[in-house]
Amino acid sequence: MDKESLDPGQVLDGFKVWTRDIFRNTSDSLIDLVLTIFILIIVERKTGPSGLGVYSYFMSLYVMARYFSGWGIVRHVEVMISATEPKREEADVLMMTAERSILYSSSASALLFAVLSVSGAVFTRVDESAFAYVLVGLAVVLYNYNDLRISSLGGWGDHDLSVSIKFKRRIALFLSVIVLSGIGISPSYLVIAFLISELVASVLLNKGGYPVLYKGKVSMADIRHVFREGSSRLFVGDAIKFVLLADFFVLGMFVTSSDLGLYAEATVLGRLFLLVPISLRPVISQRLLRAAQIEGRRSAAKRLNVYIMLSFFFHSFAAIFAALHFRETMGFLFSDFGMPRLSVGVFLVLLPGLLAYSTMIIAESAYEVSQKVHVLREITMTILALNLALNLYLVPYAGIYGAASATSLTLFAYLLVFGKGLKRELLAFKSPMITAGFSAYLLYSLLSWAETGLMADMLLVPAGTLAMYWLSGYFSDIISPDDRANEIIRNGGVNG
Repeated sequence: MDKESLDPGQVLDGFKVWTRDIFRNTSDSLIDLVLTIFILIIVERKTGPSGLGVYSYFMSLYVMARYFSGWGIVRHVEVMISATEPKREEADVLMMTAERSILYSSSASALLFAVLSVSGAVFTRVDESAFAYVLVGLAVVLYNYNDLRISSLGGWGDHDLSVSIKFKRRIALFLSVIVLSGIGISPSYLVIAFLISELVASVLLNKGGYPVLYKGKVSMADIRHVFREGSSRLFVGDAIKFVLLADFFVLGMFVTSSDLGLYAEATVLGRLFLLVPISLRPVISQRLLRAAQIEGRRSAAKRLNVYIMLSFFFHSFAAIFAALHFRETMGFLFSDFGMPRLSVGVFLVLLPGLLAYSTMIIAESAYEVSQKVHVLREITMTILALNLALNLYLVPYAGIYGAASATSLTLFAYLLVFGKGLKRELLAFKSPMITAGFSAYLLYSLLSWAETGLMADMLLVPAGTLAMYWLSGYFSDIISPDDRANEIIRNGGVNG
């Protein structure tokens, strides 16, 4: 490897390349996460912890219902149109079949929500309005239908319009929550914001000349085919995020709105740990795939381990700092920071799992490099089932601590089973990462005992993390002498 020192101009050019690719590839998921965090903060400031608990419960129901009732159909249509570039007549048949299929599945979901509304949702302890379930069901139908129409635009190459409508839909949701919470509406009826955002998306699609409904007959055989193909798209990508949603659903059955709100407060800071990896994952996946094609999978594996090493290191000292100053941070974010001791305890239970998961988001790229995404899908399905089982077992006995424990244990289990079907060279990060994690906990314990204060911790935490990891052999275990880390920084990755 060339031992020349890094040129500042080349470093700047590499940084520009990374920044350009991040904004080009991650605007959708990143904006979604950022706005979700801001919405949760706004809801708490306007309605208190109890109102935040009600909104978080309905939000988790809404996100899970639209995903599972969508049944992977939207992704299937987008892939088919972009990959095969069918003739317009063939595409119309595909869209018509997909449209009927998704309306059937979404309507079934809406019917289930209507039944819950009529029954008064007697299985929950949340102080919700029964009619809100009906509104959520209607929003699910509109969301999936709009998502199909928007995604088909992306499939045909009209990405600018697709991204524009998605962005405006999210802004409509954000502004609707601000207005509705500002006028003092019941927290249950903040779900009206879901409907408003989808109505805005419908208007934008219709204004763009997109057909509202396809006319024609569709056979049940074609519908079954679409469902079958769509099911292969489920639990692929970021489906593991439902680990952070299922706990709200289970908690709603066993704890009060106030306790659910305390749990939601503790998870808001945890969601911040996902911002960077969610931003980087698409860019890293593209660069690793390109590296595998140009230089071989062994080189791609080395690069992946460098990325993971850096991600875990930076998230480690961020986690230590957040744990040390959790109360101050939450007091700044929320107007009525519930019971600090309880929320701190929940956050500390969640934190190890979230730290592991924030790194695994990037590590998932290994399955794309190895062309074994189907194996990752199997792992994801197993982990989600485990999470649901742990929540149902622990929450009735331990409440929000049980939910936090179930989530953290599940994410640790994900770390342990991750690697099935992968070559050993892609998993060099696992053992050093676990060892380094214990070092991070030791550093947190020392600083927590010493009570060094905010200003001192701003220096001690990153310096201490670097020193502890260096002594544990973390960097030497992951970066081999012939790595090309400097070249990655200098060139902004592999350039095709």
